[in-house]
Amino acid sequence: MHEALKFYLGGRLSLAPLDKSAPPMNILDMGCGSGAWAIQAAEQFPDADVLAVDLSMLPSRRLPPNLRFQILDLAKPFPFESQSFDIVHARFVFLHLPTFEEILNRAMQLLKPGGWLLLDDGETGCRDESGNEVARQVIQEFKERRKINPRVTASAVQGIIESSGIFSEFNVRKVVVPLSRDQDPHLEAGILPMVELYRKTIGRGIPALIENVPGMNQNSDGLGAAQEKPNDLSRHIQMEVYMTWSRRQA
Repeated sequence: MHEALKFYLGGRLSLAPLDKSAPPMNILDMGCGSGAWAIQAAEQFPDADVLAVDLSMLPSRRLPPNLRFQILDLAKPFPFESQSFDIVHARFVFLHLPTFEEILNRAMQLLKPGGWLLLDDGETGCRDESGNEVARQVIQEFKERRKINPRVTASAVQGIIESSGIFSEFNVRKVVVPLSRDQDPHLEAGILPMVELYRKTIGRGIPALIENVPGMNQNSDGLGAAQEKPNDLSRHIQMEVYMTWSRRQA
């Protein structure tokens, strides 16, 4: 996913104008996964201290000298002082957190005045050309069984950020990712890697849901359609990804 979004962003870390601000000295990557974004941030800002946190260890790879890793459960209180980071970043993390609103509120407090909160995530499920949701029932069942927030949206993020009263701006770009490659010969520039990635992810993701959720099986209502429709090139199936960048008041 990192490489697909990096391609879309033209090699940038975010849509935020990070190069027009004072160089960040402390950067936090929440739910860092493979560590790809944190590595890019450490290389782009060699004088910054970059901290990547996740529940699982990073895969074995070479790390820049200014990048540190720490095992951390985001659902528990953070071991950081407030206003200690210039950038707080999370990509495709909040969808998987059961207490999304509470964790986001705590994350906002970590920003220094003038700091950037960078959040990228995706809307749950996908839709066809008629607006009908595809795979929604299966994904929703998975989220409910795991007590995961059922719907993390750009508008929900915006509401929490703006109600905090500590941000001077909120920005969002919603990117429509068509899963049927032939549905639009004029795809938005840079989006094709995301199209390919999402099609592969859905092809693997539905069987994974069956394996990991007790009680779910091949006969679950709507499961057959969820597996077939995203790969049906005659239908206009699409998903949405949103990128947000918000700046704390200086």
